[in-house]
Amino acid sequence: VFLDFEDPLTPKVAQTLNVLIKEHPGLLKIYIKHHPLEFHPNAKYAALATIAANKQGLFQSYYSQLITHPGRSKDALISYARQAGLSISRFLHDISDSSTLKLVDRDIEEAKSLGINAVPYFVLEHVDVKGARSYQEFKDKLVLEITKALQD
Repeated sequence: VFLDFEDPLTPKVAQTLNVLIKEHPGLLKIYIKHHPLEFHPNAKYAALATIAANKQGLFQSYYSQLITHPGRSKDALISYARQAGLSISRFLHDISDSSTLKLVDRDIEEAKSLGINAVPYFVLEHVDVKGARSYQEFKDKLVLEITKALQD
């Protein structure tokens, strides 16, 4: 899934994904790709922050803070890191590290190569799903993909 953490649809999408993961344990693997949109001034910093959290093994804790709180200022993102139990000095170092920036830039280039110009954007195996969709819509597409996979 390509996300922009400043996009207002991201929390809704996260809720839908959480329900699907709980209903289909072991069947889903979610990969978050970063596609911060240029008109969201803090989105790229939020993407860098999630990667920095992941480098400390605390992506899920940080992600939970990020999607449940509306603020995206640098101070807010640092506060979420503190609440998630991250080392702040390491977090700040990792955010500014060139390898972190390269990961975000790689995702942006991938999104561009796929023609993705809006978020959220999902790829379920070979099925693209654009925008925030209802739980039922995702579930229907997911069941279809699982059924296809089991037939192969």
